[in-house]
Amino acid sequence: MLNGCSLSVLIIAGLSSLGMVGLQVYTIAIDYPLNIFTDSSEQYNWSGILSCIELGTAIGVLMLSSVTAIPYLEVLDIKNRGPLKFATIYYAVFSLTSIVVAMYRLSETGMFLDIGVCSRTEGDLVCPTVLYRTEMNITNTSDCKFNNFADSPSVWNTNAVPLIDWSDKEMYDKSSQSILFNAFKAARGEVSISEDEMTLYHDCWYWGCDSVCNDRYNINRALALASCVVSVMYLALATLSGIQSGFDSDYEELPMTEMPTTSEISEIIEMDKLLVDSQETPPEKPLTPLETPPIKTSPPEGDQADNSGAASGVVIPKTEWNFRLRM
Repeated sequence: MLNGCSLSVLIIAGLSSLGMVGLQVYTIAIDYPLNIFTDSSEQYNWSGILSCIELGTAIGVLMLSSVTAIPYLEVLDIKNRGPLKFATIYYAVFSLTSIVVAMYRLSETGMFLDIGVCSRTEGDLVCPTVLYRTEMNITNTSDCKFNNFADSPSVWNTNAVPLIDWSDKEMYDKSSQSILFNAFKAARGEVSISEDEMTLYHDCWYWGCDSVCNDRYNINRALALASCVVSVMYLALATLSGIQSGFDSDYEELPMTEMPTTSEISEIIEMDKLLVDSQETPPEKPLTPLETPPIKTSPPEGDQADNSGAASGVVIPKTEWNFRLRM
């Protein structure tokens, strides 16, 4: 008889990891290369970097499920649950990683929130096609030729300013920075920046911010949805592995005790009072000092004259002198 929990883990892990590996290999190695511009050290492909992270995560899930699910397929009473607890922790880490990547993709593509590169109209980097669509429509590639560096939208697609073909990926490369700078000067007149300070728009191409002018529009949204799906599947793996590892059985539930009634509380209070009263001791009487009778001293009658010079009440001992000297 098969272990249902291990079988479920193996199926979910296999589907999620193999599907993600196939999608990312197709994206990075076949149809959408990681670096297509001249200066890859400055023009990062963040969408491709996230794909590499997800590829590594998917391979990790596949390997982990192979060594922690297959050996327990026919074991119902698992004695050593250490490997399963180890797998649960790593499934949770993979799930958290995938959730972060999914949120990043959803934000940058504009599918969630309006702060990503493909949705914002203010900030340091505003994609030309995103700003252009706030005033005009783009229905075919011929509409991708415009110059919206000018302040007035009325001249964006006229011959009054040099037009830029934003459907050409070369316009997003650093090698075309001089062309963009000349178009910027023609649209603005005097400018306060140099050619080297001109904004680079490679992120707009890598994220596929326009469905008509950029050929990576569909793949980036497919990757964002795939990241959301595998995040849920990884979370399910962590939950199933946690149940199978018996994390909840490591803690013993204490029995619930009933609260005493009012009458029982009153009886307890009365018993406490009686116990306190029985332990009380009588107060100690204060100690009185012992009275010592006075000592009366009176000199002999014959010696009153001799003791007249002494203090009253003081007895001077009487000394007899022997004047009989031996001759």
